[in-house]
Amino acid sequence: MRARRMELGLSVQSVAADMNFSVDHYRMLETGVRKQTLTSVVAFSELYHVSTDYLIYGYSNSPELQSALETVITMLSDIKGYV
Repeated sequence: MRARRMELGLSVQSVAADMNFSVDHYRMLETGVRKQTLTSVVAFSELYHVSTDYLIYGYSNSPELQSALETVITMLSDIKGYV
């Protein structure tokens, strides 16, 4: 969550305010000291424009992403064959 927040240029204070959390509460969520609810995971995925998979697992299992990764792997294999 911290990495994504920073990618978006958001401060701890602004995210805490957007989520209606205290700064301390948000920091505990971000560091994993406090566990999240399903509701907060969904809210963070909307705020950060990422899938819930990404927030929970650190990656996305979406079919679109899987297809894109397979395409990249195929392209890299083709390039390797030409080198």
